Amino acid sequence: MRPNGSFATSLILRSAVPDDVTADGVAARTSTDSFTGASVGLVLPSLSGAAVSKLPAQHYAVGSAVNQATRQIGAVIGVAITVLLLGHGVVERSDFNAVYGLHIGLALLTAALCVFVKTRPAPRPA
Repeated sequence: MRPNGSFATSLILRSAVPDDVTADGVAARTSTDSFTGASVGLVLPSLSGAAVSKLPAQHYAVGSAVNQATRQIGAVIGVAITVLLLGHGVVERSDFNAVYGLHIGLALLTAALCVFVKTRPAPRPA
């Protein structure tokens, strides 16, 4: 499974976990959150490397900075959308269903778009 697909899978699993504070509920949330963290840890280095792979060596720093800035802007937009969807008085666990659905859809879209990104290093000429 590609890392992007595992991230989408982790979001689907997380949305299915009941919100209880029993030992089983905490264990289930911990395992799905660990899977999410591992998925993000697998995908970000590949995408960061792919973002600068075609740049000349002297432009790696600027290319990496632009990539990181773009990620940060995406995070800000994601938080803004979450606040927009949940920005009312009392927030219940069920209110997050729309947010999870949005995250799952965006993760699947990212996985589909990244299928064509070449993350393997090019062979060096002999």
